[in-house]
Amino acid sequence: MESFDGLLQREIIHDELEKKQQTLLELFKADVKQVNQSFQEGRVLIEKEDENAPIPPNMPPIAGAISWTNGLMERIQDPMVRL
Repeated sequence: MESFDGLLQREIIHDELEKKQQTLLELFKADVKQVNQSFQEGRVLIEKEDENAPIPPNMPPIAGAISWTNGLMERIQDPMVRL
């Protein structure tokens, strides 16, 4: 929303964005739920030291877990990032 700050001074664009705001929030909410589900599933696999855990094979367990969770956070912070 902040990236549209300069454009929001135009009334027509402001009105259209307000109409879409609920849709944008719903999409963001769905994405957060998906990231949460991925986190919960991955956490269980990591705790079990399962070979299917979402840790890169060339990384130590702790560093891999940190890298993986950073990727999940980036996905929430930047919706254009997809895992």
